Amino acid sequence: MNPTRILSLAAACLIPLSASAQEDSASKLTVRAFLNDPANPATELFAPDSPDHLIPLVLAPGELPAGQAVALIDGKLNIYRTGTADAANLLASATVPPNLKQAIAIIQPRGDTKKPPCSIVFLDDSIAAFPPGESRAISFTALPIALQAGEHKIAVAPGKITTVPPVAKVDPYNMAQTNFLYKAGESWVPFSETKMKYLKEYRQVFICAVRPGTKVPTLVTLLDDTPKPVTP
Repeated sequence: MNPTRILSLAAACLIPLSASAQEDSASKLTVRAFLNDPANPATELFAPDSPDHLIPLVLAPGELPAGQAVALIDGKLNIYRTGTADAANLLASATVPPNLKQAIAIIQPRGDTKKPPCSIVFLDDSIAAFPPGESRAISFTALPIALQAGEHKIAVAPGKITTVPPVAKVDPYNMAQTNFLYKAGESWVPFSETKMKYLKEYRQVFICAVRPGTKVPTLVTLLDDTPKPVTP
């Protein structure tokens, strides 16, 4: 056989293999990102939409934005401070759980001395996994945390996602007393005590974290009705 023809056939076989390998290394995730950093509410962040291109990450201070399609590189969501994808600009990187297609991504600062300086926790954003009426609690502190919401008393494990069932014990205005406490020594100390509205159409995400320079946890609550349309 002609040597030139052999080389041509080999090249033809390699091209689809290369394309397939690139597709395998980059899959898509619909994400709604929240940066839990009140000190820097206007921070601009970037995420891949392909293996070699970054786009601005949609953020909405104090709330969850519309869904946005981003690319996962080797199964990870990488978030950068600038539009340049290099190690010096990497803000956060986390492996996405298998088969997760739509997610709420909570980006939590860990301190400038840690690399990367932020962590990411993913919540399954599908209605089947996170139905209306339920809440989720996340603790970014090593302190023992407890939640009292209506008739529920629940321990919130550090670094875990805790499911809070629908609250049925509400007043005529659909409000229920909601308390968050942390353990100091042998005592439980409240760090948030308030009445919250619980509706069957809404979902809530409770985020417990300790701010830099403090020792007492703070609470951030995200109120969500249903996942919003994906941003083009």
